[in-house]
Amino acid sequence: MCRCVWFLFVFVLLIGGTKPFITRRRSCVGTNGGWSAWSAWGRCVCDYTTGTGTQTATRVCNNPTPKCGGRDCEGSTIQSIWCDASPKCCRKTNGGYTSWSWWTDCTCDPSTGKGTSGRTRKCSSPAPSCGGLDCYGPEIESKECTVDPSDVCWRCHFPYIYIRNVLCVHIVLLAVGSVLLITTLAICWASRKTRNGRIANEGGGGLVVMSQRAHSCPMTRTEC
Repeated sequence: MCRCVWFLFVFVLLIGGTKPFITRRRSCVGTNGGWSAWSAWGRCVCDYTTGTGTQTATRVCNNPTPKCGGRDCEGSTIQSIWCDASPKCCRKTNGGYTSWSWWTDCTCDPSTGKGTSGRTRKCSSPAPSCGGLDCYGPEIESKECTVDPSDVCWRCHFPYIYIRNVLCVHIVLLAVGSVLLITTLAICWASRKTRNGRIANEGGGGLVVMSQRAHSCPMTRTEC
């Protein structure tokens, strides 16, 4: 008797517990999702890929939330518009090298005794800006070359160049000094000759005048 009552009690509990579940499953109706209203526009933020400012607004698919197999919301959750973020906003640009220049003429390098030629390029195509990376690689390139044997002035021999330069400087200074000395002597000679001619024309009294020139000038003369 007790066992029958026990089984009957368990059966009633099972029937009573599953009925609400069955009822809930039958009452679930598919609901498609719907968008909420757009949020307020955010602050103006610089977009370094384009160099312009942007503002964004967002929305959520919760009005209502899709359930029971309903479709999700269609469209984007974010929208953006342009805004003025100057003057700090700029486009991030990495640096780029220009083309190599022509090789320079082969010149002597006295430190090595060899001829060298070089070429250059600049990091300006474009120049790095707004936090962009600098150019990678050297800006100057050089190579050895053969100096023209007929170009005696640039023979790759350090002692010869040093001695030649010193001799050239001394020769130039000697030539300039000689010209100045000759010019000075010529002027002095011409001035002395002119003075002697004037004294000879004035007669013997000129000797007296010359001796007294250091003290006073005679009243009869117009120049001393």
